[in-house]
Amino acid sequence: MQDKDPNLWAALLTWLAHHSPTIYGAVLAVSVAVVRVIYGRGSRRQVVLEGLLCGLLSLTLTSGLDLIGLPISAASFVGGMVGFIGTEKVREFALRWLGKRAEQA
Repeated sequence: MQDKDPNLWAALLTWLAHHSPTIYGAVLAVSVAVVRVIYGRGSRRQVVLEGLLCGLLSLTLTSGLDLIGLPISAASFVGGMVGFIGTEKVREFALRWLGKRAEQA
């Protein structure tokens, strides 16, 4: 049985320890987004979808931190900012940045 294999638990704990900054950043993004939407008197649907989208966006951004020269320890900062800003504003910033990059090319 898998639940009696100590190697499975050791592997799971090792994986969690290795990816803890990324997981913490995503959980922080979800938490901040949920609180922000509830504070703004959003519907349950908005709470769930905004939390999910912020968590997924945070995971996406933290996976590329090394590409832009930031350490993985910045994952909690990125997650908190994504949750605070929200997906619509992050989308606007990204489209504006991509537009400027396209003009330069």
